[in-house]
Amino acid sequence: MEWINIEDRRPKIGEAALVVRVSAIQKSSYVDILRFEGAHWRDGATGPKVLLSQVAYWTPLPKPPKNDTDLIYAVDFDGTLCVDRYPEIGEPRPGVIEFIKAEQARGAKLILWTCRGGEQLEAAVTWCKEQGIKFDTVNENLPEHIALYNNDCRKVYADRYIDDRNIIVDIEGTLILKGSIAAATQGGTHE
Repeated sequence: MEWINIEDRRPKIGEAALVVRVSAIQKSSYVDILRFEGAHWRDGATGPKVLLSQVAYWTPLPKPPKNDTDLIYAVDFDGTLCVDRYPEIGEPRPGVIEFIKAEQARGAKLILWTCRGGEQLEAAVTWCKEQGIKFDTVNENLPEHIALYNNDCRKVYADRYIDDRNIIVDIEGTLILKGSIAAATQGGTHE
């Protein structure tokens, strides 16, 4: 995966991309999926506009594998499907919601993977249903994986994990992203 500096090149208008958003207020950065619209980015087809200055780097979305109907996505809730307002439920993140719904329509399985429990988990599941998202399981492995391995381990198995607190590790390119992308692109280290 090659990260492209937004100052060097921009995506085609209408193209969705994996982006590194920067927050001057929180002095942090995070990965998101946005659609480029020329004068700004947009979170999903109808979501809020995102200023050009709020995106530092981007890369095209990866092409799905040939057997993409077999993919399993483990999707976090707070900060991923909605803005993190825990214990409340924040505003929807349309780009992420549209992406996982499209993947599910193509045959992928979805696991809600969250730290929420009890009534807060029930509220999250209800909220997801209201957004048109139906998960195959919640905080547990798919039944076919439990049967295959005769085990339901604590970490859910998935092909892709979608989470706002991730670290992207690219072993071949020795790129590790966390917090600030600048150090990685300049050969520095991360703490």
